[in-house]
Amino acid sequence: MGKLFLKICFFALVTVCSFAAKISYAEERQQNNYPIILVNGFAGWGREEMLGVKYWGGVHDIQEDLKRNGYTVHTAAVGPVSSNWDRACELYAQISGGTVDYGAVHAEKHGHNRFGRTYSGFAPNWSETNKVHLVGHSMGGQTIRTLVQLLKEGSFEEKNYVKNHPDTKISPLFEGGKSYVHSVTTLATPHNGTTLADGSLLLPFVKDLLITAASFGGNNNLSLYD
Repeated sequence: MGKLFLKICFFALVTVCSFAAKISYAEERQQNNYPIILVNGFAGWGREEMLGVKYWGGVHDIQEDLKRNGYTVHTAAVGPVSSNWDRACELYAQISGGTVDYGAVHAEKHGHNRFGRTYSGFAPNWSETNKVHLVGHSMGGQTIRTLVQLLKEGSFEEKNYVKNHPDTKISPLFEGGKSYVHSVTTLATPHNGTTLADGSLLLPFVKDLLITAASFGGNNNLSLYD
């Protein structure tokens, strides 16, 4: 009788602990229902390009699959052959909303326009209390790391430029001090570099090929890709 009582008590204890763990997990998940942002890698494209073939899934649509499972998901479209800095600036604007600001110093140094496209924003309320999950494939993981670093540390060059040019506005991205990302997930990202850089002579050809493909698969017939 005593052994039976102990078994019943043990079973009840395990059941209660398991139930409590499930409640705790459910509460944690509910508090962690942040938007998921998918970030393309090198030579990637947006949802409305490449004749509807999805970068995330091909003929299968990973974004919509996740949505059907109750998640808030957005697919970013950052430059297919741009630098990680430029892609991070584009990703920031696509999430928060507003016009892409590549930075006054950066734009002058690399000889391109300071401002890019304007976006309505995947998460206009993006903040310390309304974070996001970032998922990057290949170079997309590097882009995410660049974004997280800029959010946290800002840019010394851009901040210093504004000090010397008080009439110039600075993007909040370059101010630093922000912890807006809850998690970073990378898939096949070359965190330690890639031997592709050794074949850099091929990049102009690859770039032209991608621009042409994007123009055919996009919404217009112009032979350009911005």
